[in-house]
This record gives sequence, structure tokens and C-alpha cells, in this order.
Amino acid sequence: MHSVNLVFIRGDTAIVELANIKALDGSDYVLSDTDKVLLDIKKSEYSEDVLIHKEITKSDYQSDGGLIIKFYPDETHLLEKGEYLYDIKLYIDAYNIFTIVPISKIVVVNSITEITE
Repeated sequence: MHSVNLVFIRGDTAIVELANIKALDGSDYVLSDTDKVLLDIKKSEYSEDVLIHKEITKSDYQSDGGLIIKFYPDETHLLEKGEYLYDIKLYIDAYNIFTIVPISKIVVVNSITEITE
């Protein structure tokens, strides 16, 4: 079973905040210019279809050392009400790939208020 740790409201902006990434020695890891933090959302862990893909780089660091992953309304609108899975990996190079958030669940819920422009 995967625990629910994110809830997205369909069509809203959603923000995922990652605390400091830790190096193997326990110290704070700071991304190099070529490192990437990757997040994929899929319907199941066996699915080949990536519904949303995010790549975060060093330029996305916040002043407190955390990382913000932002999902825009046009992205969350693509997800129907229901459950999805995601994980987050740190890609340093082809020989150094680390899962920093194991497979976890996102629940997408509908909203009542509709925005019309």
C-alpha cells in the first residue's frame, strides 16, 4: 500500500515542497549545475504512460535550501478525479541516480468553483 501524502485539486495550482536533500554522509546536498530532480506522475507503477513529468534544477532552489515543484492549472486539469502515483529521483549522472521520495500517492479531487475567463 502507498500512503497518501499529496492532494491536488483538479485545475488548481499545486506546490510540492522538498526539504533539503541529504547526501549519503547526512549533510545537505546542493545540486550541481548538471544535476536534476525528476518527478513523474502515473496512473500505476506498471504504467508506461507518464501523465506529468517535472525536471527541477539548481536554479529552482529556495533561499532555505528547499526545492519547490510547481504544477500549473493546465497540468492538474489533465488529471481526472482519482488516485495516482509518483516518485522523485535525483539524477546526478548515469551512474548516480537516487530515489529521494519512494513511490507515493496523489489523490486528485474535483472543485466546485469554476473559473471562466
